[in-house]
Amino acid sequence: MLLRSPASGLAPAPSAEFRLTSNEGGCPLNDMMPPCHLVPDASVPTETSAQPLVVDAKRLSKLLCAGARTVRTWDAAGKLPTPLRIGGRVVWVVAEIRAWLAAGAPNRDQWEARTASRLK
Repeated sequence: MLLRSPASGLAPAPSAEFRLTSNEGGCPLNDMMPPCHLVPDASVPTETSAQPLVVDAKRLSKLLCAGARTVRTWDAAGKLPTPLRIGGRVVWVVAEIRAWLAAGAPNRDQWEARTASRLK
């Protein structure tokens, strides 16, 4: 049996061992939601759900919806917060990038002035 999926057209039906039915008329519930033991618990951290502390230009570009070359250009122009250099790699602290965006993405000089005044 194939179920219609909006993203990929046809998708295989759930296996029989996971097929659940309601008490009202025997309508399969799997068409609406997966069984509880297949749904990941958001309160339990897993390795796949752990967010990185730092990102390189390639990953930062995905966060900012821009190209990696654009991220490097913005960095050279002083439009991004100052990156860290760890063992030859250039990385940005994700928490700082999020705070920088929340502050309206000011240029590097303005951002450093704000963060320096906060630390005093």
